[in-house]
Amino acid sequence: MKRGQVTVFIIVGLVILVLAAFLFRFSESIQPEKPIINNEKAAVTSFVESCIDEVTHEAIYVVSTQGGYYQVKLPYYEHPLFDVPYYFDKKAFLPQKKEIELQVALFIDENLDICIDRVGLLWDVNYQNSKTKVTIGLNELIIDVNLPMEITKGTQITSLNSFSITKPAELGRALDIQKKILVEQDRFINEIPVSYIVELAEEENILVDLAHLDGTVLFNLQFPHSNYNNNLYTYTFAAKYDW
Repeated sequence: MKRGQVTVFIIVGLVILVLAAFLFRFSESIQPEKPIINNEKAAVTSFVESCIDEVTHEAIYVVSTQGGYYQVKLPYYEHPLFDVPYYFDKKAFLPQKKEIELQVALFIDENLDICIDRVGLLWDVNYQNSKTKVTIGLNELIIDVNLPMEITKGTQITSLNSFSITKPAELGRALDIQKKILVEQDRFINEIPVSYIVELAEEENILVDLAHLDGTVLFNLQFPHSNYNNNLYTYTFAAKYDW
């Protein structure tokens, strides 16, 4: 083979090689970026839901200690550690379950970021303020949180928005039992319907502790073996008497 022919073959080979390399790089550039790894997205979701669970646990404790309220309205009994609303003072005052749901949601929205901020220690995350909806059942609370969030990895960005958990707690039962007691209490002015409360406690399989404090009585509705904290769930409200 002549030298000129060899040179031509070499040049053609180089051209083919360059073209092949160019086509390969071009094909890479037009390929869509791979989505963020699913298990990483799932890990962020799991972390956020654990935060919601943790803050909801605190919210239930606070509102249950304070007659269903995070921000207690007047009139209330001022305890050194918490405030307990009066639901009876010559007549009964019945809080609405919807209002209690809003109080739980308010606590979650005002305190969730304390936990969510820890997400940034593990992932590159930006998030907005949360908006929570709470639905109180007899023995559980359904917590739906809208929390717009972006997770960045390299040049890729993915979004999360909605999170939901179910939290065991007898808050709904406590509100129903409280209503029954207050309806019965409304038949009396300066007397606690003890017999009725004893019968109701036996029927509901709960304990009712009455703490007498200078004309104020704190009603502590206690649920043994609660799923809320695997021990005891307590809900408290106050009544005022002219003694």
